This record gives sequence, structure tokens and C-alpha cells, in this order.
Amino acid sequence: MIPNGLLITNKSIIPDFYSNDSLTKTYHTIYNWCLDNGIIPPERNDTIITNADGTITRRNSLLMNITSRLDGGNICSWLTDKIIKKPEKLSLGYIATILNIHISNETTDYDITL
Repeated sequence: MIPNGLLITNKSIIPDFYSNDSLTKTYHTIYNWCLDNGIIPPERNDTIITNADGTITRRNSLLMNITSRLDGGNICSWLTDKIIKKPEKLSLGYIATILNIHISNETTDYDITL
């Protein structure tokens, strides 16, 4: 049990669908590395947007920046080299911090007069 539900650690129970989406591939690589090392994988926490045409878009700025900095094949070796003291749980924010990625959560309010 984890705070938001169950963590399935047996990869054979649910098929792992890799799409052509590089963000999904990166996330699944991190997720599987965590399972192999006894770490609770990070939550994806994408922002889900429903477009005007009814299509759904997923966005995750942390995952996008992590993917742009790491080559898919090197993610596992990079995680193994950088994360020496393995935490109980890993977050995308922690990985971004190690990569020196700073995503600002600050918003700016603008006064608009129409």
C-alpha cells in the first residue's frame, strides 16, 4: 500500500504499454528502475487538458525536462550512478533537482483593462 493506492511490483501482472511518446518511455524506464532497486516509483502527476476538438493532452514539465536532458538508454545507468543512497520513495522533482532543472511554480498576476 502507498498513500494513493497500491503499487504493483510484479511487472507481469499488468502489461507495460510503451508508446512512441518519449515522455512515457522515460517515465516507464524510471518506474522500472525503481522497482528493480526496491524504491517506490515517482507519481507521474501529469496535467490533463481536454482540447476544443475533444482530444486529451497530457503535460508534465518536469518529465519533459528530464527527458530532454537524458538519453533513454542511459537513464538507468545515470540513476544508478547518481542515486547512491537509495531513498524509500523517489520523485520526479528529486530527479530534476539532481539534474539542476528548476521549474518555477510561481505565477504572475497581470492587471488587464478591457
